[in-house]
Amino acid sequence: MLRRVHSKHYGHEWNVAAAVLRGCNTKELLKEYFSVMGRRFGIFFEVFPYGKRMQEATDLDSFLDSAIEDMKEDKWLIQNGDTFELTERGEFEARKMLAELENSGRLLEKATRAETVSRVTIVVHFILAALKLPTAILSGSVGLLN
Repeated sequence: MLRRVHSKHYGHEWNVAAAVLRGCNTKELLKEYFSVMGRRFGIFFEVFPYGKRMQEATDLDSFLDSAIEDMKEDKWLIQNGDTFELTERGEFEARKMLAELENSGRLLEKATRAETVSRVTIVVHFILAALKLPTAILSGSVGLLN
């Protein structure tokens, strides 16, 4: 089993590793991938840099250069000329991140189902009734009792 290496830019490496795992094995393909992902969320301008890297990166190119260098240092990525390939560790981390995203999506989907929302609503109403009844009796409030 691979040991998890903590990097100060772990999230950035995950993003790039997932893109390489999906076949974006050159810098141009990575740039296109991040542009497409931004457009899917309604972002039609360059949003890089973001987060703590704002001081380090001024655009998508420098963001990618920095992430790629970090990935090479952490032994996640091998560069052969203009192409990139994930190492066993890089592939493991990318698949792990994607699995966590899928799991989060399933939990969110389950939590927002009509059945789940209805059950939670009924439980909340019973809890509120249990709190209001003794308060109404102690205060003598007919309005609260209703």
